[in-house]
Amino acid sequence: MKKIGILTFHRSINYGAFMQAFALSREIQNRFPTKKIEIIDFELLTKHNNYRKPLRKGPLFFEYWFKYQAFQSDLEKLPLSSKTFITDDFTSIVDYIKREYDIVIVGSDAVWAFQKMGLENPYWLFGKSLGDIVKMSYAASAYSTDFKLVTDEEKAYIAEMLADFQYIGVRDTETYNFIKSIKPEKELFLNCDPTFLLPKSQDFRLANKTLRKNLINPNRQMVSFMTSSMPYIKEIKASLNNSYTYIHFNHRDQHIHILDKNTKLLFNLSPTDWYNIYCKCTLNFTDYFHGTLLGLRNGVPTFSIDKTDFPYPYIGKIEQVMTDLDLKDYVFLKKDMYQKNEKDRLFSQIDFSLKNLETERIRIDKSSDKEKEKSETFFKSLGSFVE
Repeated sequence: MKKIGILTFHRSINYGAFMQAFALSREIQNRFPTKKIEIIDFELLTKHNNYRKPLRKGPLFFEYWFKYQAFQSDLEKLPLSSKTFITDDFTSIVDYIKREYDIVIVGSDAVWAFQKMGLENPYWLFGKSLGDIVKMSYAASAYSTDFKLVTDEEKAYIAEMLADFQYIGVRDTETYNFIKSIKPEKELFLNCDPTFLLPKSQDFRLANKTLRKNLINPNRQMVSFMTSSMPYIKEIKASLNNSYTYIHFNHRDQHIHILDKNTKLLFNLSPTDWYNIYCKCTLNFTDYFHGTLLGLRNGVPTFSIDKTDFPYPYIGKIEQVMTDLDLKDYVFLKKDMYQKNEKDRLFSQIDFSLKNLETERIRIDKSSDKEKEKSETFFKSLGSFVE
């Protein structure tokens, strides 16, 4: 019996990219236990080499090395295909997919942001080359694409590639509008990011073990930061009392300006360790998309900064998801954050969250559970091909 294959960014040294692949493959397997699910173990060679570059240079070599090794060890938690393709030559992938799978799903993540990796890539699923294989996308995104620079020739190519998709699910409004303008006759669906399909992390024993390994007292309250360029970090810490430990999910070069005795850098976590740590956090601050989603999925009040800065109106993916969740009071546009009223709003919201922590956690949980419903059209469609 042939299998269901998923084509996505699972090998990226990126916590969100890994966790969305983990979440989607896990949910499909749970819903269709009699069907074998595999993540097609493919990565562009150019991308693979870029992730390995930091291993060979700079004083932060060891920090990145630990992180890289942690990601490699977590690959065994994914249902990977028996064959690995790390290549920029796609010919052999087509033959392998035709031989091994009867359904192929592309997504989630920015698999259709082709301006970064070239138009002719496997994430369009090769047009008619795959024959009768069922082709679907789940929460696929073209986010970060400058749609005003897309040529008519590129649009025609994408239209041809998507013509025989049996289901097209996208993650964000900008991608939806782009694909709809190219294929107006196709029915499109907005899906939630797969990380909303994960259960809340409740493994406090494992979280405590991870913290102790990093010389962090697990009995202290924690505030997490996953940000490369967030303003007011020092002021935020000053506004909170000294009973908090501040953990940062990034490298020393991005946080040298905020190091103090209550700050710990967690640069060596595996993706599943990272996901699990949120069960210990009181508040979360981030300007990363999945840093936002994993905090919210674990019921943590999450202050999220949307860095989107296009020369024309463009809905940021963080702004959109926080609006959809009815949590706009927790989202801040970076371009506006240096205005006094936005700074005041940030600190007012921090104070409100701490004073109403349990009710805010319940509110966030309800919003996250409701967001999961956006996956149901996909699973209904997938079920019609599996059964």
